[in-house]
Amino acid sequence: MDILCHEKFAGEERKPVRVRLPDSLVNASAKDIIAAYVEQSAPEGVDIRREIARAVQAVRDGRVIFLWNNSQITDMNARLPFVGDNEATFIHLIPLRGG
Repeated sequence: MDILCHEKFAGEERKPVRVRLPDSLVNASAKDIIAAYVEQSAPEGVDIRREIARAVQAVRDGRVIFLWNNSQITDMNARLPFVGDNEATFIHLIPLRGG
């Protein structure tokens, strides 16, 4: 099963990445999707487990918004519905100065 993943940062979007999920993850959680994205898009030599933990924590802390098929997901253990073409979007938030 393939998922198209988008990452947006400061108004710019990185090239979308197609992430392959094992068929065993039919009812994947948000954390599963994040882990698959990090594993398949991180550069070599990166501590994958550490990066997955950082990414999940960023969503929990509200520094990154995670959208699944255009709906915001905040519960990392929530089982996500798979329908047709699925997309995950990660929006990195930047704090405003003085606020």
